[in-house]
Order: sequence, then C-alpha cells, then structure tokens
Amino acid sequence: MPKRKTTFRDDINFLRAIAVTGVLLYHFKVPYTTGGFSGVDIFFVISGYLMTQIIDHAIDQKKFSFKDYIGKRIKRIVPALLFLILLLTFLAYFFYFPEDYKLNQRNAASSLLFLSNLLYWRTTGYFEPSSATNILLHTWSLSVEWQFYLIYPFILLFLRKLFIHKKNLLLFLAGCTLLLFIFSVILTHFKASASFYLLPSRAWEMLIGGIAFFLGDIIQAKSWKRLLSTLGYVTILACFVFLHTSMAWPGLFTLLPVLATFLIIVANYPDFPITRQAQVQFIGKISYSLYLWHWPIYVISQYWGLELNTITIPILILLSLSFGLLSYKYIESIQFNSSKQILLASFLLFLVTGSGYYHHFNRHLFKPQSLEIAGYTSNYEQEMERLTIGNCFLVTDRMEMKDYNADGCLFIDPQKKNILLLGDSHAAHVAQSLQEGFQEQGINLLKAAATGGLPTLKPRNGNNQTLEAVMNYIYQDFIPKIIKVSMG
Repeated sequence: MPKRKTTFRDDINFLRAIAVTGVLLYHFKVPYTTGGFSGVDIFFVISGYLMTQIIDHAIDQKKFSFKDYIGKRIKRIVPALLFLILLLTFLAYFFYFPEDYKLNQRNAASSLLFLSNLLYWRTTGYFEPSSATNILLHTWSLSVEWQFYLIYPFILLFLRKLFIHKKNLLLFLAGCTLLLFIFSVILTHFKASASFYLLPSRAWEMLIGGIAFFLGDIIQAKSWKRLLSTLGYVTILACFVFLHTSMAWPGLFTLLPVLATFLIIVANYPDFPITRQAQVQFIGKISYSLYLWHWPIYVISQYWGLELNTITIPILILLSLSFGLLSYKYIESIQFNSSKQILLASFLLFLVTGSGYYHHFNRHLFKPQSLEIAGYTSNYEQEMERLTIGNCFLVTDRMEMKDYNADGCLFIDPQKKNILLLGDSHAAHVAQSLQEGFQEQGINLLKAAATGGLPTLKPRNGNNQTLEAVMNYIYQDFIPKIIKVSMG
C-alpha cells in the first residue's frame, strides 16, 4: 500500500480555512450559508486523518508513547481554550445576570473537562433557539474530538497487532466505519440530540479520515487528482449553500461534506492557485482560535440585543478574526515545555468555574429591580409549571384528555359572571394576567388551552387526538352546560 510523506499539506490547511469560514458565516446568519454548520464535519475528517498519521508513524517507528501523544494534544488544544474560558469568566462577571452567569460557569466547567457534549446532550439541542444563548456551545465538538483522541490510540495499537498487513486493517476499519455510520443514521431517527452530540455516532466521520490516511497516495494521475479535488470543493460549497438545519444530522446528508473532504485528502492536489494563497493559508492556521472566539462574540452581541445586518455582521466577523489572531499569536503558538503546568491551570480554573455554578458571585452588581426582571421566569416558575403539567393547559404530544382538570378549570360560579378562555399556547400565556385582572372585577375565568393549533372541533392536524378530545368536550358537553346555567 502506498505511503504518504508527513509533510505539511497546504490543501488540508485550505480545508481548515473553508471549514471555519463556513461555520462562522452560518453562525452570523450570512445569506446562502445555511449549511455552514457542516464545517464541523470537515474538521472531524481532518482530525481523523491527522491523528491516524501521528499514531501510525509512531507505531511504525516503535516510539509510540501515550504520555507523549496526549501531552502534545494538551499543549496544542488546551491553552487557547483556557485563555478563552478565563477571559469569558472575567468579562461575563460584569454584564451577565446572575442566573445566566451561573449557567455560563457550568458550561465552562464541562468544557474544561471535555465533557460539554454530554452536558448539552442532556440539556439542549444544537439547533434549538435556546442554544443561541450558550456562550460555550461550540465546545461540544472539541469534547467529541478529545474523547476520540483518548480512545483511538488503543484501537489502532490493537488493530496493528491483529492485522499484519495494513490492507486487511484498512478493510476492517472500513467495515467498522460503515457500521458506525448506519448506527448514527438510526440513532438520529430515534434520539436526534444524542446522535448529534455523542462520540459513537460521530466517530465514523473521524474514521473516514483514518481510511484516507491508510489509502496513501492511491491516486497517481494528476488529472484524476485535480478532478477529484474539484469535485470535493464544489460539493463542500454546495453543502454550505443548500444544506439546512431541518435535515437529520448526522444522517445521509452528512455523507456529502464528509466524503467531499475524504476525496480532497486522498487526491492530495494542492496546486489550485487559491490553495496556497497567503490570506487563505493564514485563515487555516488560525482556524482553531478563530473557531473558539467567533461563537462567544456572536452570543455576547445577541445578549446585548445587537441586530444582525450588513453593518454589524462585518464588524462581528472582524472582531472574531482579531481575537482569533491574538489567541493564535500569543497563546496557541507558544511552545510549552510541560503539560503539567497546563493541567494545573485547568484544574484551578475548573474549581473557579465549578464554584461559580453553585454561587451567585456577581449578584451584588445588579439592582433589585434588574434582578427581578432577569428572574422573571424563575419567579413565575410555579405558574408556568401549573400551565404545562396538565390542569388547564395540555401539551398534546404527550398528554391525553384525562390529564385535563375539567372540574377545576371549567368550574362555573353561579354568583359571578363567567368567561371562558379558549385557545392554544398563546392563550395559556395570558391566562394568569387575565385571571388576576378579572378577580378584581369579580369575574370568574374558565380556561381550556392546548398546544397544536386553533381551538376547533376538527383540528387542522388530523392526528392531534388530544386537542380534538378537549375541543369535543368543550363544544359538546361544557358549552351547553354553561349556557344552561347562564339562562338560569
């Protein structure tokens, strides 16, 4: 099997630049980049290729040491992440409301442990609106890669002993990759959030990078190299333009950016004029630091209520490039002699961020009125819980008619004027305000609300049996009853 020299590859650095640009443009809501999130998948394939190269060469030279291997990963990845979290911890202390700051510290602690993907799997989905307020949401991909870095060397060491010929190893690795891909697609169908965040359903992307390494310089003809590279780049650009978040991810469509990256790596064709262009290579070199900083800058801008438009978007992108450059030049490029100092700093910062999750460190900075407004949701948590667990408001995809408290929500007071509030979730949101106002006027408010559509006898969604059951009860049983009472 042909081997490839371990020289610096301009095409891979170019791929980094493309990947981080896609992610950045997607997050900043630039038009025609709805699929830019797939840049993360490009990074996964590149990581798989490079880790396979590093580990395999060390095994060939009989110099592989897990201590040295993981030490280099620590020196490469952790300092820039530490700098990011330290600075965000300090800055957010002054302008994040206490509850938001606590969540930020919790997320920071999980990021330092490279377990943030597990936390976000349990607490939120990547494409949900609430994720836009998580200042460290993007560290989930670092956690996935780090977990892969920890496990992968032992897998390769085992496979190298199991298979004398690398051709057999390659076939076995390809089979495992296919199985993991199938598993990923199935898991996405049943547990989308778990599939998105967890290593087992993402490992196939990195393993495809490993396959690309073991294939070596399998493509020899320059014309074929150029053709395959062109196909790969065009596919990636098409992914950025046409993919969107409503697609199952990871899933069948994830094959597009992953296989496109695979083709470019295998083709090993760096001779396009743009590939070696200085500015593009520069973006590739700072891609890690740029990736780290662009998302917090976006989240903070939205936290302050900054509107995204043709003026603010270029400014935010420029800020991201500036912080990425500073991080690369003064943190990422430093040659650390020992990983122990980095680990000690990580531990100390973990103690700080972990403590920040259990204490309101910055509560004293805000006026009581500000805290009351900021804590609106928690102050009315009991009321919101009352509305959403059944009672007068049904969540139709997980509740039935029996969950509706008809006796309490539709109690008719013959001594008062009775008004029925009938509607969907919007009606439920105003129910408390209406009830407080009506009580002062001696009016009894009755409530019946459910998610899923208009309060009609036959909902537009014919499968919404819960809503239909509630409305059947309202129209056929309750309204005649209240009319009868009203007429005396």
